[in-house]
Amino acid sequence: MNIIEAIQSDPLVWVLSIITMGGIAYLFRLSLAQRRGFHEVGKTIANTFKPELDALIQTGDDARIILTDEAYLRHDSAIRNNINLLPWLDQLRLRRVWNKLAYHPQDKKKQIPFYENYADCGSLNKRREMRHLAISRIQKIISIVS
Repeated sequence: MNIIEAIQSDPLVWVLSIITMGGIAYLFRLSLAQRRGFHEVGKTIANTFKPELDALIQTGDDARIILTDEAYLRHDSAIRNNINLLPWLDQLRLRRVWNKLAYHPQDKKKQIPFYENYADCGSLNKRREMRHLAISRIQKIISIVS
């Protein structure tokens, strides 16, 4: 009965507490919707990279055959169109990993795609290293957005 007495003695406190509770509920609902949106954006980006990741893992083909210019264009489009819809910390992490995957380290303006970096050039040892490097970088992108 203390709550009823408090409401009767000071209705302003009651009104303020209802407004506060409504605000908290609204923020919780908003953050739930945002998280759902982040999840959808992440699925879009991950689904774009999965065919190449699966091909790298399941086949013995050279990475340069799988990571083609067409694959680069799809990956770049997915990143550019969706990165701003992610939380800012994920944006920073994703940009850093994307730049490692797609561009040469000395290309400061990020203008020349560098999927050719993963070519084996006829060396079986280098093929294993480059495939592993490409797989790990693509998996890192997928783990950031998942």
